[in-house]
Amino acid sequence: EEAQVMMLCEESYDLHVQFAIFCYGPNGGSDTERKRFVETSLSDSLKRFDDYLGNKTSKFVVGNQITIADFQVFHCLDICFLLDDDNILPKKFVNIKHYMNDFRQLPELKTYIETSEKKLPVNSPSM
Repeated sequence: EEAQVMMLCEESYDLHVQFAIFCYGPNGGSDTERKRFVETSLSDSLKRFDDYLGNKTSKFVVGNQITIADFQVFHCLDICFLLDDDNILPKKFVNIKHYMNDFRQLPELKTYIETSEKKLPVNSPSM
């Protein structure tokens, strides 16, 4: 389980880096390029998470106890979904959608998630 937690932390970090490279890159401000990124590169990466979540039988990403991997995976998926102006990702990646909805409903986190401000940019402005 520890190895799975570490793997998921690293996978979510890689996805976050991909997100940041796009956002800070020359096309990060373009709506057309954002849509293309969501439909291609981002979707390719999210498919791996969706497949993993579809195959798990536990409540959380690794086992039935929440781990740091859940927080990292949720955060990363959440910010990636912010790029989806057309709302195609929840329809395309149903397992991710269910996981994120379940995570948002955890009593210990629900209020915080509902009241936290989520809007672009989620990273610092580029210099």
